[in-house]
Amino acid sequence: MKRFVLFWFDGTHTVIEKARNIVDAFIKAGPGIHRKETLVAYEIDGRRIEVTAQAGCGCVYHAEEGRPCEHDLALIGL
Repeated sequence: MKRFVLFWFDGTHTVIEKARNIVDAFIKAGPGIHRKETLVAYEIDGRRIEVTAQAGCGCVYHAEEGRPCEHDLALIGL
């Protein structure tokens, strides 16, 4: 089990102490205002992994807003 820090579009973050992977961490973060479309990055083992605009799909409107598109989320399994 690993420690994840989830970074949200609104500038907040959520710490998940024990998760198998990013999908497990996202589920453990629970329901609320944070939806997968507002996850901009996560940290695992001290390494920050950007989610937004990583797919190279050309979904410019998502990158301009600073939110991930469906292709970015698919890359991390969400």
